[in-house]
Amino acid sequence: MISPEDTAALVLAAGRSTRMGLFKPLLAVSGQPIICRVIENIRDAGIEKIRVVIGHRADTIIPILDGAGVSWVKNPHYRQEMLTSIKTGITRLDRCVRAFFLQPGDMPFVRAQTYGKLLSGFDPDRMDMLRPHHKGRAGHPVLISTLKTGSIGAYPGAGGLRALVKTEQWRITDLDCSDPGIRIDLDHPEDIENAAAILTRL
Repeated sequence: MISPEDTAALVLAAGRSTRMGLFKPLLAVSGQPIICRVIENIRDAGIEKIRVVIGHRADTIIPILDGAGVSWVKNPHYRQEMLTSIKTGITRLDRCVRAFFLQPGDMPFVRAQTYGKLLSGFDPDRMDMLRPHHKGRAGHPVLISTLKTGSIGAYPGAGGLRALVKTEQWRITDLDCSDPGIRIDLDHPEDIENAAAILTRL
């Protein structure tokens, strides 16, 4: 187990939202921008070291992030695969951090308790990554040891993080949880329209 003080969160919000057709981080769910809800859930778990990786439409999201009091970093290669955002984000992790959550910025339904359960289940001496599972399926956020930041930064990028994890044979542990939010992202306009109904089921 590690503490929230030893942990950071990288929130990935640099993408172009091509499937949605609108800029997802600033779309509203229950009257709140998606990115703000993601940040709020992380903070409710006691994690204050939050770094948001931005790229597409950076000028529109920066004021929101500044208002929320979180740090951000621009990924100049955001048009490429997601691994470039992860590489950009890990350069801003504090040296004291022992592990970091990797959280896509379009998943506002992950419960604060889920972050806490992952923290409680993480053993940095035995695990490189801890993944939440719900009904037999993996989701996000994943919790990654900062001992792996060097290999992430050096990886050439082919196949992204999934290929790196497989190539290096990371020690991965799956943790069952009762949170369906770990599998719910918002990719299409109808997902936003159905958000209210999703909330009633959670």
